[in-house]
Parts: sequence; structure tokens; C-alpha cells
Amino acid sequence: MLILGISCLVVFVLFSLLIFFYVNNQHNIKRGQYIIEKFSLYTTSFEYLALKCFDIIYKDELLVYSVEGQKIRDDEFDAIIRKFVDLFFKYCGSTVLREFIFLYGDEQTLIFVLVEYFHTKYENDEIYGDTVNSIPNTNYPE
Repeated sequence: MLILGISCLVVFVLFSLLIFFYVNNQHNIKRGQYIIEKFSLYTTSFEYLALKCFDIIYKDELLVYSVEGQKIRDDEFDAIIRKFVDLFFKYCGSTVLREFIFLYGDEQTLIFVLVEYFHTKYENDEIYGDTVNSIPNTNYPE
């Protein structure tokens, strides 16, 4: 009798897990379809938040270097990028951040996209570009 009860309990638990995973999978499929349908809204939100964070970080951290035409040391630049990613995560909040993580697959991919966004925006910085272009090319004698 005890073996029958334990067997029924095991079958019930396995059946419950099967139902849970099926429902969860269906939810993720619907969520993925929703994200595909509303992709332009997600990208617009991403662009707005990333640009806002870039502007804040640029004004606080990078403007001095751009105006003076100085090159940032690699360790300082990495720290600035970390600040940018942290600020983006704070601006998103937990709910929107989860949506972006779902959209990009995982947190590491989202961070990679943010770092690339930062690099692109920084490389296209007009003040930096004008400053670098204004430095004369000098050919040193060999």
C-alpha cells in the first residue's frame, strides 16, 4: 500500500513538472512573438535609454578628454564603459531590463551590445573627431 502511494506521488510530481514546463514554454513562445511584433518599440526604447545614458556619461567623464583632444587610458575607458552599462541598467529598472535581456538572449549579450553602442557613439563624437583632425600630421625625419 505504501509503495502504491509513493508511486502515485512520484507520478503526480512528474506530471505537475511536465505541465509546468509546457505552460512556461508556451508563455515564452508568446512573449517572443510579442517582442517580434513590437520590435520597433523595443529598439526605440533601447536607443532612447542608451543615448540618455551616453549623454550623461559623456558630459561627466569624456567631455574633458574630447575638448582637450587627449587620449583616454585603456583602464579609465573600461571604467567609463562599466559606468555606462551600470547607468543603463539603473535607468531601465528591473522590468524593462528583464525584457531587454530576454530580447538579446542573456545579460552578457546585452552588455556586449551596450559596449558596442558606446564605442560607436564615442568614435562618431564630433568634438573628438574635429580635435583629432585639427592636429597636424607631422612627418618626422627618418
